[in-house]
Parts: sequence; C-alpha cells; structure tokens
Amino acid sequence: MHAHFDDRLSLFPNGSLEAGETATIEIVVDNSGPGSAYGVIVQTTTDEDELSVTSNSQAEDILPDGKRDMVLKVGGGLTLGTQTAKVRI
Repeated sequence: MHAHFDDRLSLFPNGSLEAGETATIEIVVDNSGPGSAYGVIVQTTTDEDELSVTSNSQAEDILPDGKRDMVLKVGGGLTLGTQTAKVRI
C-alpha cells in the first residue's frame, strides 16, 4: 500500500491539516499475491479525537498484481491542536 497526503484544496495548502480544514489521503492498495483479493476493506484509526477520517472503505476485488486507488477524506476539528497525529490505515 502507498499513501499520499493532499491538502491542495484546503484554505492554507501547506502540507499540514489545520483546525477546520479538510484534505485527502490518496492510497493505492496492491495485491501482490497469486490469487484475487475479494472484498478488500480499508479501515482507519487515529490517536487524535479532533481528527476524522472517512473513506470509500470497500476497494472491491483486486486481481493478482492488480491495484485499486482509494481516497480517504480527513477533517480537522475546530479545536485541533498543533501536533503530529497518527492515522493507521
């Protein structure tokens, strides 16, 4: 899996998520196994209460050596502080 944070459409596109802003994490899910991957689901967790992550969590089926692009929407709450937050995908 590969991931890329993108805040180009936010109020201050600076590579960081600020309070009240939204951005995306674009991910590519790879299937390097010999068989098809059926019903692939992406789950996310974060250690920050003021950070929300939503996604189109169903990546559908991925054929052997295939890939699926997915977009996770990330939002910072109005009281999001200045720190590094972990998002597990």
